[in-house]
Amino acid sequence: MRKIHSSLLVFLFALILFSCKSEDKYEGFSNYENEEKGFSIQYPENWNFREGFSKDLETGSIVVLQSPSEGKKDLFLENVHIFTEPLPDSVKNVDDYLEYSKIFLPTQLQEMEIQDEGKIQIDGIQSRWIIFNYVNRLQRVTSIGYIFYRNGEGFVIVGTSRPESFMGFRHLFEKIATSIKFE
Repeated sequence: MRKIHSSLLVFLFALILFSCKSEDKYEGFSNYENEEKGFSIQYPENWNFREGFSKDLETGSIVVLQSPSEGKKDLFLENVHIFTEPLPDSVKNVDDYLEYSKIFLPTQLQEMEIQDEGKIQIDGIQSRWIIFNYVNRLQRVTSIGYIFYRNGEGFVIVGTSRPESFMGFRHLFEKIATSIKFE
């Protein structure tokens, strides 16, 4: 009898869980779509976005997603920058791209230091991530970059914040990056 009672409780608990409306993982988010580059991505609905800083959509900045200001003392707006870049012929896959990035980034970013790196699958595509610090406009910042190798070019999603708030934003940066859907 006790075994039946326990089984019935487990069954009822499971039934309640499955019958409840599941929360949308991206509730409170907006959708950004870019038909030219063939992707869409979710971002917090209270963030702003600015498209393309490059006249040539083949390479360069596609969009910057930016957090709202938290007041006059908020001197840095957290952001997610999505861009593409041409790659040398020696880069044949995402692992090559990560190694290339680790050599190239320090030549472009002041006082750049790599903190960590890893692998992640996003939208069924093998991706790599890298966390790094650098100085931007006299401020130290921390970024996490998610890199993809697509059709011979680099595709990058970079989330950036001040070092002291990075851990508070890392989950959000990952949530935004892993929401990407490629056509």
